[in-house]
Amino acid sequence: MLTPALSGKALLAIGLISAWLLQKAFIGFFNLFFHPLATFPGPRVAAFTSWYKTYQEVFLGKSWIDVLQELHKQYGKIVRVGPNELHFSDPEAYHEIYNNSNRWDKEAKLYQSFGEDRSSFGFLTYAESKQRKDIMTPLFSRRAIFELQSLVQSNLDRLCEVLTANNSAGKSSDLFFGLRCFTMDTITTFCFAKSVNALAEPDFKAPIIEAMEASLPAFVLFKHFSLIRKTVFGMPPWLSVITSPQTAGLIHLQQLLGAQVNEVVKNPEVLQDSPHRIIYHELLSPKASKGAPLPSAGSLYEEAQALMFGGGDTVGNTLMLGTFHLLGSPLLVQRLKKELKAAWPILEDPPKLEELEKLPFLTAVIKESLRISPGVASPLLRVVPATGATISGSTIPADASMSGSFVHNSPEVFKNHKKFDPDRWLQPDSASLERWLVAFSKGPRMCMGQNLANCEMYLGFASLFRRFDLKLDGTSVDDLTWRECFLPYFQGRHLQAFCKPVEKLTLLELSYDFEKESQIPQIELLGDTDKTYMAPLVMPFTISFSSSAINPKLQIRPLSHVIHSQLGLPRPSTISEQAAGSALGRTQVGAGGGVVVVAAAEATVEVVAVEVAGKSYLNAPFVSAPPPFLAKAVGEDWGGATGEAEISNSKNTTQFRLVTADFGTQSVN
Repeated sequence: MLTPALSGKALLAIGLISAWLLQKAFIGFFNLFFHPLATFPGPRVAAFTSWYKTYQEVFLGKSWIDVLQELHKQYGKIVRVGPNELHFSDPEAYHEIYNNSNRWDKEAKLYQSFGEDRSSFGFLTYAESKQRKDIMTPLFSRRAIFELQSLVQSNLDRLCEVLTANNSAGKSSDLFFGLRCFTMDTITTFCFAKSVNALAEPDFKAPIIEAMEASLPAFVLFKHFSLIRKTVFGMPPWLSVITSPQTAGLIHLQQLLGAQVNEVVKNPEVLQDSPHRIIYHELLSPKASKGAPLPSAGSLYEEAQALMFGGGDTVGNTLMLGTFHLLGSPLLVQRLKKELKAAWPILEDPPKLEELEKLPFLTAVIKESLRISPGVASPLLRVVPATGATISGSTIPADASMSGSFVHNSPEVFKNHKKFDPDRWLQPDSASLERWLVAFSKGPRMCMGQNLANCEMYLGFASLFRRFDLKLDGTSVDDLTWRECFLPYFQGRHLQAFCKPVEKLTLLELSYDFEKESQIPQIELLGDTDKTYMAPLVMPFTISFSSSAINPKLQIRPLSHVIHSQLGLPRPSTISEQAAGSALGRTQVGAGGGVVVVAAAEATVEVVAVEVAGKSYLNAPFVSAPPPFLAKAVGEDWGGATGEAEISNSKNTTQFRLVTADFGTQSVN
């Protein structure tokens, strides 16, 4: 039998619990029948309590995005998914929610789950976010990106070096982590002028990349249980490393960012030593702040963390998924390679971003990769203002939270939406699809790093498919399934691919003279056979003829590197196509002379194309001077010749010029 004291405490506890349950029941009853959203369809339990979402995500381990798709199949285009939350599947609703006219606040519960409340990403109100973005936008402008694209290219070169080394070792490469290492090194160098050197880690297993991936499932817990989030974020770093060793790399990076923030706050003069402008130049500039208080050290740190997560994950995933889908279609790869070879004939001389942006098929590949990649997978919740709103023809009351997604996977907008199809962006009516490409969101809260992301994708896809012949190493579609943890959390086998470098050719511009039509020239390079000659250096050579030996004044100008050996001029047998060669220039010579550019590889000279009498020909065997030969005339730029043409009149062969070389189908280890 309970003592009176104990009975009193027990009764008090029972009373408090009963009161709490009664309160919850009353709130649930109100939500079901009297809430402003009570008329919208959806699961009754979702209307009753927000624990419906918690149960689906935490206890059942489902992706909320998958749950939403099932709910829309059952209830229609507008579903009440929480006591005060709606979700819209109508594509048009996306533009009604996210646009430049609406300056709605972000929903607190979702955005406070990241611990970045004082960043451009985490600010809930439009005014706070705009003030911060106005300060930082110049850093991410197109002009700024063009000026720093060499930084992106440098990291790509490092990535390609590792891929080449892996191929030499006879193993495939982890492109999931490899591309994430590339984007992580790029964003940290761009924003902080301090790379984390993720690309230097063996097999791309950088601690920061592994830690970021391992930390994604924790977001689901943080979103639903704020006490867990506050406890974890409040731990000292040494304790966090002990309790969660798999995220130790993230803790170390946070310490690095924190140390840099403390340094620039205490001594802003250190920014003068930065090789380029970084985020702290902008954030600590009184002029940029226009009289507003400068950000605190905590705000600077949270901004840095937001940029790191936003820039180190989404672009890498887009490159990875686009690469996977391309490799599933050899015809798409062939078309992309053809376009890239024309724009990038010499491997050692990669084109600039401005040139790549003009390539239609590469641009279509990037757009389709953005469409099919989940990017930020979670619905981005917004709060309806006091004036209310009309979405999808329905009146939405003030303070309701809502979001719209599924635009990229809408069969109403994109035919065969499950298919990776770059050609959908190349049709006469494709301009109408641009409105539905919302990978960077829309409106005043859209991603300010879009220009940098585009630079990474243009240069990234170009480098992968121009420099390498890629082949999947067992990765399947099932391996790339993901769970929505705000960002996609890939749970299967990583994208593995063999990355075989394409053959690097030597391009030489050869000027010569001949005396007799029957003479067959043989070329021998003179000088240091171990030396690499780079343009515009010149290298001497001699030519001998079958009838008599002569030693005219001749020059050979390498356009890339030279493979030195006794060189002949055999009929080309491995040439696949010709790229426009106007960049090499035109050399005028008199009758009896000519200009040829040859490609030398593996101690062999290949004549790829010859300009004869103002016309350019492909696969032309140079066996005599001038030779009778059958060749395919190519290119409007060289006289407009098309089809097959036979040149046999020696009087019409006073000018020879090899325009370009392309052995795209060949590779070497």
